[in-house]
Amino acid sequence: MGKFDEATVFFADIVGFTKWSAERDPEDVFTLLEMLYGTFDKLAKRRKVFKVETIGDCYMAVTGVPQAQSDHAVIMAKFAHDCLTKLKDVLIELENLLGEGTTSLTM
Repeated sequence: MGKFDEATVFFADIVGFTKWSAERDPEDVFTLLEMLYGTFDKLAKRRKVFKVETIGDCYMAVTGVPQAQSDHAVIMAKFAHDCLTKLKDVLIELENLLGEGTTSLTM
């Protein structure tokens, strides 16, 4: 590994997820997370953001690591905006499948 002098870290947590998931079948929870994080992964690849991991309903990513990026903060801000926009799109798409209240989730 090494030292990274400049990096930006992104943590995205789904607000309302604990209550929402408690009222759903495990398959529905998996469907939501798989579709949402698959979408985020595609955005990350396009923006050259490095996905570190997902922990439950938390998505963690970085810029400036493992390769330096002088505009790491700008890249991450654009990625975060993309994720917020796509979150709404994914939730609207899944509302009929996963039930009422799905579109009330936020990040």
